[in-house]
Amino acid sequence: MRNITWIFLIFILSISCNKKEKGTIRKDVLAHKEMVKLIADVHIIEALVEERRNKGVLKPGELKLYYDQLFAKYKINRELFFKNINYYLDKPREFQKIYDEAIVELSKKQGAAIVPR
Repeated sequence: MRNITWIFLIFILSISCNKKEKGTIRKDVLAHKEMVKLIADVHIIEALVEERRNKGVLKPGELKLYYDQLFAKYKINRELFFKNINYYLDKPREFQKIYDEAIVELSKKQGAAIVPR
């Protein structure tokens, strides 16, 4: 009976610890809103690079330069960038929300960039 009590107590403690951990974001992970902005900026960079590549004016090292500027803007490096991507990939619902919000953000930017004739 004593062993069952200890097992039950350990089980309850592990469940309570897991619940606290779910709401906590590590220090090296960008918050939801920052991740939305980061993903939107990544898509802007990729579109710009693809356009420059299609026009034949993309210079060697240009893609790296854009990403270095992006990393500086968010105060991260390549390693932290991929840690953030992997962190949110492990949370598909959260990542889907981030992508949905990034699309809205990109749509707003696109609407602001369109100049009426």
